[in-house]
Amino acid sequence: VLAALEANFRDRIWVVRLAALDMLAAKQGAKAEAVVNAAAISDPDPMVKQMAFYYSRRLLAPTPR
Repeated sequence: VLAALEANFRDRIWVVRLAALDMLAAKQGAKAEAVVNAAAISDPDPMVKQMAFYYSRRLLAPTPR
């Protein structure tokens, strides 16, 4: 699954990259931090960048106890 998601991060269609980002963040959590941060900085689509930024904030936010 992770290998397929990695391939989808290079897809030319933004919605495929967005879905891959969503699945990776849900499946890997904080382990996906590097990939999510990279998408937040370098993805060509503003929607994917914005969602990646949201996930980076959520993945790094302290969990309530």
